[in-house]
Amino acid sequence: MMCSNLLDRMNVEHVHYEAGEDEGKYVCMCPCMTTEKKSVLTGMEFISWCNVNGIDADRRMFEIDGGSIYKMWIVDFLISNRDRHGQNWGFYYDTETMEILGCHPLFDHNNAFDIDYMKDMDAPYQFDNMTIRQAAVKAMQKVDFHFTAPITRADFITDRQYQSFRKRAGYLGLKME
Repeated sequence: MMCSNLLDRMNVEHVHYEAGEDEGKYVCMCPCMTTEKKSVLTGMEFISWCNVNGIDADRRMFEIDGGSIYKMWIVDFLISNRDRHGQNWGFYYDTETMEILGCHPLFDHNNAFDIDYMKDMDAPYQFDNMTIRQAAVKAMQKVDFHFTAPITRADFITDRQYQSFRKRAGYLGLKME
């Protein structure tokens, strides 16, 4: 929920999470991302399809929705997200025409602010053989990414998370307040 609240202050499409209760357990809840006419093609499925069809997956994903891909790279750097595997990103497609519509909103940030990733701004990243910092720096040159509202210490659970985010935002030239 903390990441969802942070993403609410960025110009990034994302799934909004809220606290809730399900069968007596405290949970994070979000609305369903799909409809009868719009479904999800995971990044892993997309890359597999591209490989089978002799298509350069990296080039094709940027043709489809490069802006959202770049914003995902920046977000992952800011929140020290080490969990952006092929099932934690992807595209929407039209279930009737099978046309890929663009990236679906960012979701599943339960591994954000990983302690090792917070310590290592040059940790390996899942895309293009870059570090997470290299990906974010490249992305900042390609897309308009900004905060839409102030981000303060009160938005974080721990001071370590706040300091890491602040340092990374500063490195990218982003003003939090």
